[in-house]
Amino acid sequence: MIQIDNGTKLEYVSSGLFSTEQKWIHPRRIIDSFEIIYVTNGEVHIEEDGTEYHLSRGDSLLLRPGIAHTGSRASEGTTEFFWMHFLTDDIESFGLPKTVSAEGEYITLNLFRELLHVVNTDGMPDYAKDFSCGSIIAHLAAIGKGAESDSTSVFSKISEWVRMNIRQDMKVSEIADLFGYNKTYISRLFKRYSGLTLKDYINRERMKCAKELLLTTEESIKDIAYNLGFGDENLFVKFFKYHEKMSPTKFRNMYFKIHMNNK
Repeated sequence: MIQIDNGTKLEYVSSGLFSTEQKWIHPRRIIDSFEIIYVTNGEVHIEEDGTEYHLSRGDSLLLRPGIAHTGSRASEGTTEFFWMHFLTDDIESFGLPKTVSAEGEYITLNLFRELLHVVNTDGMPDYAKDFSCGSIIAHLAAIGKGAESDSTSVFSKISEWVRMNIRQDMKVSEIADLFGYNKTYISRLFKRYSGLTLKDYINRERMKCAKELLLTTEESIKDIAYNLGFGDENLFVKFFKYHEKMSPTKFRNMYFKIHMNNK
Protein backbone atom coordinates (compact mmCIF):
# COMPACT_ATOMS: atom_id res chain seq x y z
CA MET A 1 0.00 0.00 0.00
CA ILE A 2 1.18 3.51 -0.81
CA GLN A 3 -0.10 6.95 0.13
CA ILE A 4 -0.74 9.63 -2.47
CA ASP A 5 0.21 13.26 -1.79
CA ASN A 6 -3.27 14.10 -0.47
CA GLY A 7 -3.21 11.16 1.93
CA THR A 8 -5.33 8.84 -0.23
CA LYS A 9 -4.34 5.20 0.16
CA LEU A 10 -3.80 2.94 -2.87
CA GLU A 11 -3.08 -0.77 -2.94
CA TYR A 12 -2.60 -3.02 -5.96
CA VAL A 13 -4.50 -6.34 -5.78
CA SER A 14 -4.21 -8.26 -9.05
CA SER A 15 -4.05 -7.89 -12.82
CA GLY A 16 -3.86 -9.82 -16.06
CA LEU A 17 -4.50 -9.93 -19.78
CA PHE A 18 -7.70 -11.65 -20.94
CA SER A 19 -7.71 -12.96 -24.50
CA THR A 20 -10.06 -15.22 -26.45
CA GLU A 21 -11.00 -15.88 -30.06
CA GLN A 22 -14.27 -17.53 -29.10
CA LYS A 23 -17.69 -15.98 -28.66
CA TRP A 24 -17.61 -14.63 -25.11
CA ILE A 25 -19.76 -12.79 -22.59
CA HIS A 26 -18.57 -11.32 -19.30
CA PRO A 27 -19.81 -13.39 -16.32
CA ARG A 28 -21.89 -11.79 -13.57
CA ARG A 29 -19.70 -10.71 -10.66
CA ILE A 30 -19.72 -8.66 -7.47
CA ILE A 31 -16.15 -7.81 -6.53
CA ASP A 32 -14.67 -6.35 -3.33
CA SER A 33 -12.18 -4.07 -5.10
CA PHE A 34 -12.13 -1.50 -7.87
CA GLU A 35 -11.36 -2.80 -11.34
CA ILE A 36 -10.15 -1.12 -14.51
CA ILE A 37 -10.70 -2.86 -17.85
CA TYR A 38 -8.70 -1.59 -20.83
CA VAL A 39 -9.71 -3.06 -24.20
CA THR A 40 -6.96 -3.74 -26.74
CA ASN A 41 -8.90 -5.80 -29.29
CA GLY A 42 -12.53 -6.46 -30.16
CA GLU A 43 -15.47 -5.26 -28.12
CA VAL A 44 -16.62 -5.75 -24.52
CA HIS A 45 -20.23 -5.16 -23.45
CA ILE A 46 -20.81 -4.71 -19.72
CA GLU A 47 -23.82 -3.66 -17.66
CA GLU A 48 -23.33 -2.21 -14.17
CA ASP A 49 -26.10 -0.92 -11.94
CA GLY A 50 -28.55 -0.64 -14.84
CA THR A 51 -26.17 1.16 -17.23
CA GLU A 52 -24.69 -0.51 -20.31
CA TYR A 53 -21.15 0.22 -21.47
CA HIS A 54 -19.98 -0.76 -24.94
CA LEU A 55 -16.20 -0.73 -25.06
CA SER A 56 -13.96 -1.04 -28.09
CA ARG A 57 -10.23 -0.81 -28.71
CA GLY A 58 -8.68 1.93 -26.58
CA ASP A 59 -11.62 2.24 -24.17
CA SER A 60 -11.30 1.75 -20.41
CA LEU A 61 -14.02 1.23 -17.80
CA LEU A 62 -13.91 1.66 -14.04
CA LEU A 63 -15.98 -0.90 -12.11
CA ARG A 64 -16.83 -0.34 -8.47
CA PRO A 65 -16.80 -2.79 -5.53
CA GLY A 66 -20.05 -4.15 -4.15
CA ILE A 67 -22.01 -3.46 -7.34
CA ALA A 68 -22.93 -6.34 -9.65
CA HIS A 69 -21.65 -6.16 -13.20
CA THR A 70 -22.30 -8.59 -16.02
CA GLY A 71 -22.06 -8.98 -19.76
CA SER A 72 -24.93 -7.25 -21.55
CA ARG A 73 -24.30 -9.14 -24.79
CA ALA A 74 -21.76 -11.48 -26.31
CA SER A 75 -18.54 -10.38 -27.99
CA GLU A 76 -17.75 -11.97 -31.35
CA GLY A 77 -14.32 -12.82 -32.74
CA THR A 78 -11.13 -11.87 -30.92
CA THR A 79 -11.61 -10.17 -27.56
CA GLU A 80 -8.65 -8.91 -25.55
CA PHE A 81 -8.33 -6.58 -22.59
CA PHE A 82 -6.10 -5.81 -19.63
CA TRP A 83 -7.72 -5.88 -16.21
CA MET A 84 -6.47 -4.51 -12.91
CA HIS A 85 -7.94 -4.73 -9.40
CA PHE A 86 -6.98 -2.26 -6.69
CA LEU A 87 -8.13 -0.80 -3.36
CA THR A 88 -8.40 2.82 -2.32
CA ASP A 89 -10.17 4.77 0.39
CA ASP A 90 -11.02 7.71 -1.90
CA ILE A 91 -11.51 6.90 -5.59
CA GLU A 92 -12.90 10.38 -6.30
CA SER A 93 -9.60 12.03 -5.39
CA PHE A 94 -7.99 10.53 -8.51
CA GLY A 95 -10.42 12.30 -10.85
CA LEU A 96 -10.76 9.12 -12.90
CA PRO A 97 -13.83 9.16 -15.20
CA LYS A 98 -16.10 6.13 -15.45
CA THR A 99 -14.96 5.60 -19.03
CA VAL A 100 -11.93 6.89 -20.91
CA SER A 101 -11.20 6.59 -24.61
CA ALA A 102 -7.49 6.33 -25.40
CA GLU A 103 -7.47 4.70 -28.84
CA GLY A 104 -4.02 4.83 -30.39
CA GLU A 105 -2.56 5.93 -27.05
CA TYR A 106 0.50 3.64 -26.87
CA ILE A 107 1.54 4.90 -23.41
CA THR A 108 -1.53 3.31 -21.80
CA LEU A 109 -0.71 -0.02 -23.42
CA ASN A 110 2.90 0.17 -22.26
CA LEU A 111 1.89 1.03 -18.70
CA PHE A 112 -0.24 -2.11 -18.48
CA ARG A 113 2.56 -4.20 -19.94
CA GLU A 114 4.98 -2.67 -17.45
CA LEU A 115 2.59 -3.52 -14.60
CA LEU A 116 2.39 -7.17 -15.65
CA HIS A 117 6.17 -7.27 -15.98
CA VAL A 118 6.57 -5.92 -12.45
CA VAL A 119 3.97 -8.30 -11.03
CA ASN A 120 5.53 -11.35 -12.66
CA THR A 121 9.14 -10.53 -11.79
CA ASP A 122 10.41 -12.50 -8.79
CA GLY A 123 11.56 -10.45 -5.83
CA MET A 124 9.78 -7.27 -6.93
CA PRO A 125 8.55 -5.40 -3.79
CA ASP A 126 4.84 -4.72 -3.31
CA TYR A 127 5.31 -0.95 -3.46
CA ALA A 128 6.57 -1.31 -7.06
CA LYS A 129 3.23 -2.91 -7.96
CA ASP A 130 1.38 -0.14 -6.16
CA PHE A 131 3.35 2.54 -8.02
CA SER A 132 2.70 0.88 -11.40
CA CYS A 133 -0.98 0.66 -10.53
CA GLY A 134 -1.00 4.33 -9.55
CA SER A 135 0.72 5.31 -12.80
CA ILE A 136 -2.06 3.71 -14.83
CA ILE A 137 -4.79 5.42 -12.80
CA ALA A 138 -3.08 8.82 -13.02
CA HIS A 139 -2.50 8.44 -16.76
CA LEU A 140 -6.11 7.49 -17.52
CA ALA A 141 -7.34 10.36 -15.33
CA ALA A 142 -5.13 12.79 -17.27
CA ILE A 143 -6.46 11.51 -20.61
CA GLY A 144 -10.01 11.83 -19.27
CA LYS A 145 -9.44 15.47 -18.30
CA GLY A 146 -7.97 16.25 -21.70
CA ALA A 147 -10.85 14.52 -23.47
CA GLU A 148 -13.31 16.52 -21.37
CA SER A 149 -11.72 19.74 -22.53
CA ASP A 150 -11.59 18.60 -26.15
CA SER A 151 -15.18 17.36 -26.17
CA THR A 152 -16.43 20.64 -24.69
CA SER A 153 -14.65 22.51 -27.48
CA VAL A 154 -16.13 20.22 -30.15
CA PHE A 155 -19.63 20.66 -28.72
CA SER A 156 -19.25 24.45 -28.66
CA LYS A 157 -18.00 24.62 -32.24
CA ILE A 158 -20.71 22.38 -33.67
CA SER A 159 -23.57 23.93 -31.68
CA GLU A 160 -22.50 27.42 -32.82
CA TRP A 161 -22.28 26.24 -36.42
CA VAL A 162 -25.78 24.77 -36.18
CA ARG A 163 -27.10 28.04 -34.77
CA MET A 164 -25.46 30.10 -37.51
CA ASN A 165 -26.63 27.81 -40.31
CA ILE A 166 -30.04 26.75 -39.02
CA ARG A 167 -31.80 28.24 -42.06
CA GLN A 168 -30.25 25.68 -44.36
CA ASP A 169 -31.02 21.99 -44.69
CA MET A 170 -28.63 19.95 -42.55
CA LYS A 171 -28.17 16.30 -41.73
CA VAL A 172 -26.27 14.74 -38.84
CA SER A 173 -24.09 12.67 -41.20
CA GLU A 174 -23.15 15.78 -43.21
CA ILE A 175 -22.25 17.74 -40.07
CA ALA A 176 -20.17 14.80 -38.83
CA ASP A 177 -18.29 14.70 -42.13
CA LEU A 178 -17.80 18.47 -42.10
CA PHE A 179 -16.16 18.40 -38.67
CA GLY A 180 -14.40 15.07 -39.19
CA TYR A 181 -16.18 13.03 -36.51
CA ASN A 182 -18.28 9.89 -36.40
CA LYS A 183 -22.00 10.78 -36.34
CA THR A 184 -22.61 8.46 -33.38
CA TYR A 185 -19.87 10.23 -31.42
CA ILE A 186 -21.23 13.74 -31.94
CA SER A 187 -24.79 12.64 -31.17
CA ARG A 188 -23.58 11.19 -27.86
CA LEU A 189 -21.60 14.38 -27.26
CA PHE A 190 -24.71 16.52 -27.72
CA LYS A 191 -26.72 14.17 -25.51
CA ARG A 192 -24.13 14.63 -22.81
CA TYR A 193 -23.94 18.42 -22.89
CA SER A 194 -27.44 19.42 -24.01
CA GLY A 195 -29.59 16.42 -23.07
CA LEU A 196 -30.50 16.06 -26.75
CA THR A 197 -29.09 14.09 -29.66
CA LEU A 198 -27.68 16.26 -32.44
CA LYS A 199 -30.79 15.60 -34.56
CA ASP A 200 -33.09 16.72 -31.73
CA TYR A 201 -30.85 19.72 -31.07
CA ILE A 202 -31.14 20.78 -34.72
CA ASN A 203 -34.93 20.36 -34.58
CA ARG A 204 -35.12 22.48 -31.43
CA GLU A 205 -33.07 25.29 -32.97
CA ARG A 206 -35.11 25.10 -36.18
CA MET A 207 -38.34 25.40 -34.19
CA LYS A 208 -36.98 28.42 -32.32
CA CYS A 209 -36.12 30.08 -35.62
CA ALA A 210 -39.51 29.18 -37.12
CA LYS A 211 -41.36 30.72 -34.18
CA GLU A 212 -39.28 33.88 -34.40
CA LEU A 213 -40.06 34.26 -38.11
CA LEU A 214 -43.77 33.62 -37.53
CA LEU A 215 -44.00 36.21 -34.77
CA THR A 216 -41.67 38.92 -36.04
CA THR A 217 -42.18 38.89 -39.82
CA GLU A 218 -45.01 38.82 -42.29
CA GLU A 219 -43.36 36.18 -44.43
CA SER A 220 -45.72 33.56 -45.80
CA ILE A 221 -45.63 30.02 -44.46
CA LYS A 222 -44.25 28.95 -47.82
CA ASP A 223 -41.37 31.44 -47.63
CA ILE A 224 -40.58 30.51 -44.04
CA ALA A 225 -40.52 26.85 -45.02
CA TYR A 226 -38.10 27.66 -47.84
CA ASN A 227 -35.92 29.85 -45.60
CA LEU A 228 -35.58 27.03 -43.08
CA GLY A 229 -34.39 24.52 -45.65
CA PHE A 230 -37.67 22.71 -46.24
CA GLY A 231 -38.15 21.93 -49.91
CA ASP A 232 -41.89 21.64 -49.46
CA GLU A 233 -44.32 23.78 -47.46
CA ASN A 234 -46.28 20.72 -46.38
CA LEU A 235 -43.16 19.18 -44.87
CA PHE A 236 -42.62 22.30 -42.78
CA VAL A 237 -46.26 22.35 -41.61
CA LYS A 238 -46.04 18.67 -40.67
CA PHE A 239 -42.74 19.28 -38.85
CA PHE A 240 -44.14 22.26 -36.94
CA LYS A 241 -47.36 20.48 -35.95
CA TYR A 242 -45.40 17.47 -34.72
CA HIS A 243 -43.26 19.59 -32.38
CA GLU A 244 -45.73 22.31 -31.38
CA LYS A 245 -49.04 20.37 -31.58
CA MET A 246 -50.56 23.11 -33.77
CA SER A 247 -50.12 24.51 -37.26
CA PRO A 248 -47.80 27.45 -37.99
CA THR A 249 -50.79 29.59 -38.93
CA LYS A 250 -52.58 28.87 -35.66
CA PHE A 251 -49.41 29.61 -33.71
CA ARG A 252 -48.98 32.95 -35.49
CA ASN A 253 -52.63 33.93 -34.94
CA MET A 254 -52.40 33.23 -31.22
CA TYR A 255 -50.12 36.23 -30.79
CA PHE A 256 -51.58 38.80 -33.17
CA LYS A 257 -52.91 41.08 -30.41
CA ILE A 258 -50.00 43.40 -29.76
CA HIS A 259 -49.62 47.04 -28.82
CA MET A 260 -47.31 49.10 -31.01
CA ASN A 261 -45.96 52.55 -30.31
CA ASN A 262 -43.19 54.81 -31.54
CA LYS A 263 -42.86 57.08 -28.56
